[in-house]
Amino acid sequence: MELGDLVVMPLKRSAAVAIGIIEGPYEYDSNEPDPERRHIRRVRWDAPDIARSRINQDLLYSLGAFSTVCRIERNDAEFRLRTAMTTGRDPGARLEMQEVPSRGGSFSVDETEQENVPVDISRYAADSIASRLIETFAGHKMEALVAEILKADGFVCTEHGQGTDDGIDLVAGKGLLGLDSPRVIVQVKSQASPVDAPTVSQLHGSLSIHKADQGLLVAWGGLTRAARKLVDSQRFAIRVWDADELVSQVQNHYAEFPARVRQELPLKQIWTLADEAG
Repeated sequence: MELGDLVVMPLKRSAAVAIGIIEGPYEYDSNEPDPERRHIRRVRWDAPDIARSRINQDLLYSLGAFSTVCRIERNDAEFRLRTAMTTGRDPGARLEMQEVPSRGGSFSVDETEQENVPVDISRYAADSIASRLIETFAGHKMEALVAEILKADGFVCTEHGQGTDDGIDLVAGKGLLGLDSPRVIVQVKSQASPVDAPTVSQLHGSLSIHKADQGLLVAWGGLTRAARKLVDSQRFAIRVWDADELVSQVQNHYAEFPARVRQELPLKQIWTLADEAG
């Protein structure tokens, strides 16, 4: 590793990656009780939480390795990650660089080394499903998909109607008529950009107006920092599904989806031996 190199760290507790720059030399901390945490390189995290949904699948595949440290080179990776660090979105490989390793790049791995890096299969599968979801169910169709998930969980769902300006896409409730608690109002945002704090505030305000018990915000592109802070302060009123959580909900309820949905999103369940080292 050299000063100025890129560092990308997939986050385990959210559907995001952090991108930073190495800005310090190697250090050894003999006072650290954990031997595996004594080796240090200082990193400036310029982009600490870019949603995985904003990075294209080919690059996510490379980022899905089990290895603690590996170098990535394929598909114009360095240019794309540096761009994502400043703009918040992967622009994709430049035409002249597609499938061509960037020789001497500061963030690289050669083709042979990449082939020997074990990949997190479950992470790769989730990213593949997410890619198909946004390709097939973007916009209004994602509202219909969320409705099918809620129906599979025992809710009666009603689409609130296109063209309304109160930020509500679905109304859901329990019971024969959908009038029993918990009564939920749902807002679905399928765009890649993160949802901002005013959107969260609007949903929270709608709870009392519509006498709902809970709010569900489906934020495909994740949340801004301000929006996440606001959601944390309303954790018993609003729940957020990002791209990862939506994929998880689809997997949990897939067998109960109607045939037309399963036809548009063909999935197969595969059992594999768990990695003992993980």
